[in-house]
Order: sequence, then C-alpha cells, then structure tokens
Amino acid sequence: MIHIVTDSTAQLTDREIRTNHITVIPLTVTLNGKNYRDQIDISRNEFSNQLKTNREFPQTSQPSVGDFIETYKWLFQPGDQIISIHIGSVLSGTVKTAQMAANQLTIPIKILDSGLTDRGLGLVVLRAAKLAQSQNTSEKIMSQLKNYLSQITLVCFINSLDYLVKGGRANRATGFIYSLINLKLELSMPNGELKVVLLRQVLVLKKLAVYPNSFGVIPVNVIFNSED
Repeated sequence: MIHIVTDSTAQLTDREIRTNHITVIPLTVTLNGKNYRDQIDISRNEFSNQLKTNREFPQTSQPSVGDFIETYKWLFQPGDQIISIHIGSVLSGTVKTAQMAANQLTIPIKILDSGLTDRGLGLVVLRAAKLAQSQNTSEKIMSQLKNYLSQITLVCFINSLDYLVKGGRANRATGFIYSLINLKLELSMPNGELKVVLLRQVLVLKKLAVYPNSFGVIPVNVIFNSED
C-alpha cells in the first residue's frame, strides 16, 4: 500500500481526507500562550476570528521530527511505501523536518516539496491519492506529481497589511500608506519561490477576470478562496 501524508496547510476537507485515505500532520498555532493543533483543536474560521479580535498576534510552528517519525511508524506495514507532500520550503521548514525524520527510518519514504500551500498543495495531495490507487511504486507517482506541479499556478491577493503589521513584518507607516493609495499585494510562488508584486485594486479586478480564460484549451481548476 502507498500512503499519502501531508500537513494541515493543504486545507483539505474532512471528506477529502476520509475518502482518499490521506494522513494529515497538523502544524501548531499558539494563541495567548496556548498551543492548538491546526484543523484539530482550532478551525480555519476560528483562527481568522482570533486574528481579528486578539491583540496578541498568533504564532505558528511546524510539526516536530518526532511527530513525523511517529506518524510514519504508525502507518507503515511491511511492503508499504509512503509519499509525504508538504508546504513549500520558502514558507516553512516543514518539508525539511519531514526529510530529517525520513532519514532516521528504514521505511521507504519519498518527501516532496510542493513549492505551494493552501489549495494549490491540496490539489497535488489529491492527485497523489488518486495515483496511489493505480500505481504500484512511489517512484512512478513522484515522477507524475513533479510533472503535475509544473501545471499549477498559485496566486494570492492580500487586501490589507494589518496582519503583517501586527506580526512585525511591516511597520505601521507602510500599512497606512498602503491603505491610503489603495494598493494590493499579489503573492505568487513560481517554481517554489515567493514573488511579491504591488498592484492597484483595479488591476487586481482585471487579473481576476482574466485568470479563468488565460490557459487556452488546457483543462484547468481555478479556485477562488477569500478570507475577510
């Protein structure tokens, strides 16, 4: 059996996890000194509400090496293989930690740095789960996943710098100017690298209108995901 493992940034639904037999290792969110397992102890909506109302900015941390080792050992049976697919290394050390755990075990584990997050990562994980039903080696699946990754474009538009200011990644003066002239941040991850572009709101709206029609005749999933 080929097991598919990912982390909670993939934003998979409970049904997707259950029906595709995917194992999700949660990241940890720290609020007011208390730790919560992402998507287990705290939902995405609850986290968003905390961002709005909590004076203290939440902190996130990747799973530990021990978390990965425990999960891999729990899944493995003789003859099994594991493919572990995670948030891009430019955003988190999760995939590096997964590799460290795999290196300590004799279990056949393949680690994939998706170079993505959120539903971009989710799409890759779901494709891996589908391939695991028909392919008999992790090598074949990894090869097809790397080809699939080249077809995915992840773009995020940030409406406000408020949370970046709260987290200390932008100062208050920058946040004020940003809102005053109605700029938006476009974040993309070409080839696993983080690219940031400043746009006027009118350009954002034009881009959103163009995206569904910008891929010619290639079958494409266009997902619009927003947070208040």
